[in-house]
Amino acid sequence: MNILYYTSVSPFGESKVGGAETSLKTIAEMMAVKGHQSVFVTRGGNRFFKLVDKQTVNQVQVYTLHKFKLPFFKRIVFWRINKSINKRINNYLIKKILKKHKTSIVHVHYNLTNCLYFLRLREKNNLNYKFVMRFAGMNWYETIKKQPHLLKHYTYIFEKSDAINFISEGLYQLYNQVCKEKDYKFKIQNSFILDIGSNLEQMPVKLYNKIDNKEFRMVMATRFSDYQKRQDILVDAVAEIKNEVPFRLYLIGSGPTSEIIEKKIEEKSLSEQVKIIPFMPQEELWDFLMESDLLCHACEYEGLSKVIIESMGMGLPVLASNVLPLNKYIVDNKSGFLSDNTPTVWAQKIIEIYSIRDTLPQISKNAREYIKANYDSNKNIEKYEEIFAELLVE
Repeated sequence: MNILYYTSVSPFGESKVGGAETSLKTIAEMMAVKGHQSVFVTRGGNRFFKLVDKQTVNQVQVYTLHKFKLPFFKRIVFWRINKSINKRINNYLIKKILKKHKTSIVHVHYNLTNCLYFLRLREKNNLNYKFVMRFAGMNWYETIKKQPHLLKHYTYIFEKSDAINFISEGLYQLYNQVCKEKDYKFKIQNSFILDIGSNLEQMPVKLYNKIDNKEFRMVMATRFSDYQKRQDILVDAVAEIKNEVPFRLYLIGSGPTSEIIEKKIEEKSLSEQVKIIPFMPQEELWDFLMESDLLCHACEYEGLSKVIIESMGMGLPVLASNVLPLNKYIVDNKSGFLSDNTPTVWAQKIIEIYSIRDTLPQISKNAREYIKANYDSNKNIEKYEEIFAELLVE
């Protein structure tokens, strides 16, 4: 198979990337090892010369496309000219790459602009690749709520995709719930539920030691979002227990609500105990998690949290919101912990976990066993290979 993967931000460099970029990179590299041609196209910065960089990374052929930029004109009329030039160049380069590598499948995560681009490109140029969309969350629904006119565009990408890859059973259920509530009648051609997971062989393993009287080190590592993530609940919760549990809480990430959370920390007089830390590269984050006692993940919903899967895989216990799809792969008091989304319940749950901290090694073991059985990328890549092959036969 000849597969092209596309992301707007490169997972092969120093850029901040999320679970979507990391997952597509993992699939590309593992499919390449299995003998399939993996081509990864991504975006770079602005340039006047040499608009394409090509390199081979772990057997994946990586193309970085840079924007052409006129070196001296800044007026609006020249900005429009520059935009038009870039559109033509971009179309030319991507069509050239698609044809050069005889692409049979294009795999893209569900960024509206990128999905529309490859589906319309295929339609306008009579290209015959299959289009697979990685469906990882509910941002599409949040976007439609704010901009209802975009419903027609989401309808187009949902219905024109040859296959939609829901990354968890819980997300698929959440998608269907919303569609039923809002009377969305998307006619999806084909779908499957699967996530590549993590390469457990490359991850460190936490040897969970008994916690005595040291500070209980908790961490939440995710973006600061105004519609999904709930760092505010966690901050309110630890404010209730600051005289009961000796703790440190680290909030790792960036986003539009980070300043609001920083202000809340100050208002609650928690500046000594709660720290906000900017985004960390993956291996640096793993090292940080290895030194922690509990991963916390407060949210309204999720697609499939990569940091939760990785934490469970390395043996770090997880306390997460009792929401879809998290409650589909975390069993409370067995493979992790779940909490309803109120500060008081979160506070009570943290106290409970701290009080039974001697049992955390067993929780750690159970979590690792679950991840090995369900989210081992060496097993799941076989399923992707089979699904992609069947798609080409249809």
